[in-house]
Amino acid sequence: MSFRLSYRKRILLYFSVIIAVFTAGIILFEQKQVRHERTKSLENMLDGNANFIHRYIKGRHIVFPDSIQRMDELTAYLSDNLRLTIIDKTGRVMYDNLLDEKRMTNHTDRPEIQKAMVSG
Repeated sequence: MSFRLSYRKRILLYFSVIIAVFTAGIILFEQKQVRHERTKSLENMLDGNANFIHRYIKGRHIVFPDSIQRMDELTAYLSDNLRLTIIDKTGRVMYDNLLDEKRMTNHTDRPEIQKAMVSG
């Protein structure tokens, strides 16, 4: 005994599958777009923060490690959930607004630091 679908039911099944695949494709595309936009937004926010911090350090002539205590003034202008870590060219932590920099390890082996050392 074989199970056969009528012509109408087969057409309905085919269109249902096509619509389901199309809908899944749209959902996946939208999720990718939203993720891309969020990433771009975060990158722009971080770039803005980095530029602000750079101007702050240059404008107040802060030289490390001599005037490191003046960096604490900067945290009043930054978001509470923003972590600021300043390292020297060797990867040694000079300042961190959340942790004691004296107890932190060298950051040279971190991928983002290596990338920054190569590309600036």
